[in-house]
Amino acid sequence: MVEISYELALTIVESIQDPTIIVSHSGQTVAMNGRAKELHGVSTSDEARDLFYSPSSPLRMADKNGVEIERSSWPYVHAASGSLFHPVELHAQRIDSGKSWQARYLAFNLPHEEGNATGCVIHVMEPAESYNLSEQLQQATALEASERTLRLFVEHAPAEIAMFDKFMRYIAVSERCATDFHLNAKDLIGRSHYDVFPEIPERWKQVHQRCLAGATEKCDQDPFPRADGTLDWLRWEVVPWRDSSNEIGGLIIFSEIVTERKRIEEALQENESLFRLLMDMSLEGVILVGATNLVRYANARAAAILGYDSSSELIGRSIFDFLADEARDRAVKQRAQPVQTSVTHEYEAPMLRKDKSEVWVLARVTFSWDANGTFMGSSSMITDLSAQRETNRALKTSEARYRTLTDTTSSVVWRATASGKIVAPNQRWTEFTGQELPSETIDLAYVLKAIHPDDVADVDTTTRAAFATGNLLRNEFRLWHAPSQQYRYVRIAGVPVRDDDGEIAEWIGTLSDIDSYKRSQLADALMSSIAEKARDIRDPKEVVDATINAILMHIGADGIELAEINQDLEVVRFSSSAAKAGHKKSLSLSNMPIGIRGDLAAGKTVVVNDRYADSRITPEEASRPQSQFRRAFISVPRIVEGKWLARLSINSSTPRIWRGDEIALAERVAYSTWLAIDNARLFTNMSKEIAERRLVQKELAAALARERKMVDTLQRSLMQIPQEHAFAGISFETHYEAAGSDLEIGGDFLDAFAVDSSRVALVVGDVSGKGLDAASHTAEMKFLFRGYLRQDLSAARSLRRINEYLCQSRDLDASLPVSFICMAVAVIDTRSGAVQVTNAGGEPPILLERSGRSRGIAVNGMPLGILPEFEYQSNIIDLSHGDRLIMFTDGITEARHPSGMFGREGVLKAVANASRRMPLKQLTQRIVQAAKDFAGHHLQDDACLLVARWD
Repeated sequence: MVEISYELALTIVESIQDPTIIVSHSGQTVAMNGRAKELHGVSTSDEARDLFYSPSSPLRMADKNGVEIERSSWPYVHAASGSLFHPVELHAQRIDSGKSWQARYLAFNLPHEEGNATGCVIHVMEPAESYNLSEQLQQATALEASERTLRLFVEHAPAEIAMFDKFMRYIAVSERCATDFHLNAKDLIGRSHYDVFPEIPERWKQVHQRCLAGATEKCDQDPFPRADGTLDWLRWEVVPWRDSSNEIGGLIIFSEIVTERKRIEEALQENESLFRLLMDMSLEGVILVGATNLVRYANARAAAILGYDSSSELIGRSIFDFLADEARDRAVKQRAQPVQTSVTHEYEAPMLRKDKSEVWVLARVTFSWDANGTFMGSSSMITDLSAQRETNRALKTSEARYRTLTDTTSSVVWRATASGKIVAPNQRWTEFTGQELPSETIDLAYVLKAIHPDDVADVDTTTRAAFATGNLLRNEFRLWHAPSQQYRYVRIAGVPVRDDDGEIAEWIGTLSDIDSYKRSQLADALMSSIAEKARDIRDPKEVVDATINAILMHIGADGIELAEINQDLEVVRFSSSAAKAGHKKSLSLSNMPIGIRGDLAAGKTVVVNDRYADSRITPEEASRPQSQFRRAFISVPRIVEGKWLARLSINSSTPRIWRGDEIALAERVAYSTWLAIDNARLFTNMSKEIAERRLVQKELAAALARERKMVDTLQRSLMQIPQEHAFAGISFETHYEAAGSDLEIGGDFLDAFAVDSSRVALVVGDVSGKGLDAASHTAEMKFLFRGYLRQDLSAARSLRRINEYLCQSRDLDASLPVSFICMAVAVIDTRSGAVQVTNAGGEPPILLERSGRSRGIAVNGMPLGILPEFEYQSNIIDLSHGDRLIMFTDGITEARHPSGMFGREGVLKAVANASRRMPLKQLTQRIVQAAKDFAGHHLQDDACLLVARWD
């Protein structure tokens, strides 16, 4: 840095009559002439030195309104910051003496060759009592235009300054200006600026003309192509100077060659661009922070780690906004204790993301201070540790689980040698099975002793096979559980541990209790099995036996009892897996403990773990002889509409804590069993009725011939339905076939009739029994239904009325035979294609779409004449043009073969992929023929079939 010598400064200021001061770049007074000392109340150079510098200076400045101005706004500061000419009108005052004055401070910057100001000249112009600021400025400028002062100032100024007359001829040139432009200062005086620099662009000449007219202009960076082809960059300011008559006498050009600075700036910009590119490509986050803790730069990776869309969201924000409490406290302490010009710390800490969640990072933070210990800022490199911490957390969790597995797990942990010798399992083996281990190494045979006998062979085979082949060992079986005194399901898993050569060094594995999970699976399978069997078993006793066997296999109880109870609370039917004398009597509710009887009567499931320890059972009740084999039991009542019907009991002869899944299973099985019994009993009754009717039919065989003509007439009347295209928008085809020549008339019937102007009803039904009685009943129901439906338009309500009619008729006339009717009804709206499908014990219809895809229509209901007040439901479907509706009786689905029945699946298979162009008659024949082929070319029961198409 070029310093102003005291002698030069003193020479300059003493030559000026007005108060003049030279202040260095740091704010210290270099020289002050006598007039300035007198004005500012200063007598020595020491007093003047800190007048504009020290915070304790007695000098205070205020504007014209008396508002005090901070020291940062004093004239020398403006000059030092780069302004070459800055007049300020101030009110100055000495606090210590009370002296005050008002003047204008005119500051001139003194730059040096590096482009930084070395200081400034402050020219104090004392105004008159009343003055105009612009006039004062002109007067001050005129005074400063004093040739002697300006020449002396220009020639000796350590800056590039040239003074011109109004014809742009040199009047004075600073030595610095001549040196930088490789000229001789003395040779320049009187020469035209444009002759010396012919390469001056026209735009600069225009600047000169505007300034000669009174303007002041400047530029910080301006390209200047030289005559030799080189390019310089200039920083310049042009101001006019005035003579004693306040006329513009010419220009003063302050200039500085900043080519090197420009090159450095471009290099810096290039380096900064390269830096930003490298930082943006970095896999680590980079954050640069200034002395005021504000983020100056952040790369894209840093923004991503902190959850921001771009790095610009971080710029200008305090670094403390991103630091969690722990990291914030550390940063404050580290930057408050500088130990050198820079120091780097590395640590793991949480930072705050945009959503205020924490992300753990590895931070390498470098703090910087200058030589005076002033904090300059910091740079941080951050690495996202989320994945690493998650991996470490998973590893620690895995290690902790392994330690827990081997030390405190509830599972059995075992190891085995390569040859299959089992190294003593952990203590859980003894706690689970009650087996004390005889030695550290045991044979597989010893382990098999605790396994359920039915599972031993499978466990032995699979375990030895795994040890022999080196494959993973996985199996499930039942293992004796000492605490509950029963077998529980467990899962064994084992893996071979191999050495570096790939040879099996040992085995390690676990034995886990999966009883609850397995029993839940088995319970679901059991319920599915019971439901499936219930569909096939038609004998109530067989249903009960199947249920008892299933419960015994699943729960392992000592006895199962299922009792049906009458309204006198007496047992009327009884089944048991361990029937003994007196048991049936003991099941009577009147013999049940009073406390338990109340819960059962309320429909609650009763659970007793030990009858001798149950507060609901008195000692006398617990000691009854006939109750001893029921030491613990689960009892599930069946109460419908407040009436006792049945009770299911699962018994244990020893105390037992019933599991929740066992209780839930008992309730599920009881409900399914009762439903299956009801269905089986209903089927049995129906079968008996059918058998009885067939016997009657045999007795009437002799009279059948006499009734043949009347039967034929009646049959034709029952089957008289309109022609295929009798109803607009609907086409249909029908088929009826009796099971044999002696039974040409039966209970099956079909019907098609108009309900109103836009609805057509299609009916397929089956009345129990055959012959004249069935035919008569069929005719009655057929025309009764027509009347009800045309009156109500609801098939569901019409079926309910028929059901009530049948039940009431039987109640009023005991001589009427027990019979029931199965009917399937479809009411088609010929305009919209909407179909109302209702079913009363018949076969649900099948929809064959025009695409050839077929599906059943889910609709069911109780046959007519069985349960009074039964509510029937309808299912509404929409037909597309060309869709076909297939309705049939059970004579089709119950076509039998030794392998089973034709069923609905047979019908669906027969119509699969049927073309929409297939005639209805051909489709009908296909279905009937498929059923006959399945049943050995003839049907065992009457068959009735109706196929309708919406056109």
